[in-house]
Amino acid sequence: MHDMSAPREDIAADTTLAARSKPAALDALAVLPWLAIPYDSLTYLLGADANTTSQTLPLTALLSVPYLILQGPRLRSTASSRQVILWICAAWLTMMVLAMVNSVAESVFYLPADDAMRMPTAMRQGLSMALGIASLVMFQDALLRLGLQHCMRWVMVGAVPGLMLGMGQVLMGADRVQGMSSEPSHMADMLVFSFLPACMLAPLRKRTRQIAVVAGLALLLATLSTTGFLKALFIVGAFFAARGQLGRGLMWVALAIAISYALLSLYPDNYVFLILSFMSAMYEQTGELGTGSFIDRFFGFVGPLSQLTNWHGWLGFGFGGDTVYFDSLFSPETADAIREVKGEIAAISSLQGKMLMYGGVAGYAIYLAAWRRAFLSTPRGHLARVMLPALFAASLFSLGPTFLPYLWIWLAIAATSGNQPDFTHHVE
Repeated sequence: MHDMSAPREDIAADTTLAARSKPAALDALAVLPWLAIPYDSLTYLLGADANTTSQTLPLTALLSVPYLILQGPRLRSTASSRQVILWICAAWLTMMVLAMVNSVAESVFYLPADDAMRMPTAMRQGLSMALGIASLVMFQDALLRLGLQHCMRWVMVGAVPGLMLGMGQVLMGADRVQGMSSEPSHMADMLVFSFLPACMLAPLRKRTRQIAVVAGLALLLATLSTTGFLKALFIVGAFFAARGQLGRGLMWVALAIAISYALLSLYPDNYVFLILSFMSAMYEQTGELGTGSFIDRFFGFVGPLSQLTNWHGWLGFGFGGDTVYFDSLFSPETADAIREVKGEIAAISSLQGKMLMYGGVAGYAIYLAAWRRAFLSTPRGHLARVMLPALFAASLFSLGPTFLPYLWIWLAIAATSGNQPDFTHHVE
């Protein structure tokens, strides 16, 4: 039996809040964040130029501000979730102060920086993370109002339009499925970090759950997103590692790879095989692995990590530092390859790389303290103990935009999980 006990101060606070609030069934506002998750790029849906605006602009980030205003003093939290928020806010403040300090230094001293980009990128990245923090507060409030299982039911309901569109894209013969997202890898993120976990947590009948999981996995395969496949394997590995069955987990990972390869082999001209063939041929000719997308993801964390060889990397570059010092992070060839896939404003794709570069060692340690607090708040056997390590692994090379919802969803679930049922419990 898993120990699902919550801290008494959290339970007491939640009970008091529940007594004051109107019934969860009437709180329609708490449903909206979960319905909004699949809409990860409003700029794409509205037809805006991603090169001059943003490739991703999640609806959840924009919804978070009016949500917090409307809920106002009725916002719910627990002792654990408040600590997570405080650590994240402290990290944000550290990165903002470092941006201002670096801006002054760049105007006084000769530094290899594109100082004209400092203020616009610092404000852009600072606002992005602020919207992420607002999303965290929004998700935790909604969880404490509705309960985890009912929130996950609404995640599944909200995903239906995107899933139906994805199925339509398959029937129309699209090479890769992307649903409502601006590119297939983003739909894969939604499936891996939102829809498929929701299938495991929502109160569903066994047959309904099985159908939903099969549909989600089929569409994940149809995205032909190598990073999406890798992230799914991270979750499988983390699941077995959490149960102390790492050897069995490796066997399942190998089996999943074999099955995916067999299915993809039915269509030998698919995107995944073409990319792997191209990378293999390039390696044979030049000794380098290189599509722009691969280089962007691989060096997104390696570049900031390499800055720890000097004092500036330890101190931190502040918000926007990856753009301002972009040419110092990489060789000219690597920088050009990344720019080809980034558009006019060059930035790195690794969320962890960004946080390390923006906050330096001290700021990054504060940021990681929020992850640690959320993880330690999670009872053994809870799905959040699987998802947080998988998300961390994925964010080493991906999930760079800090207002994307997936990190904030799982930090919120973890921080409030002492008040939620065990993920192994299902309504049949």
